[in-house]
Amino acid sequence: MKWQQDGELSPADLDALINTLKRVECDQNCAELVRLGQSTSD
Repeated sequence: MKWQQDGELSPADLDALINTLKRVECDQNCAELVRLGQSTSD
């Protein structure tokens, strides 16, 4: 993962981070990560 010039992660890196976190987080946090992932793909 690499930060972009604007201080954000690229969409692909953000998606990869969210998917990785979904695999290790509890159900409540996973639901929030799913919601966050959906908002980044709009």
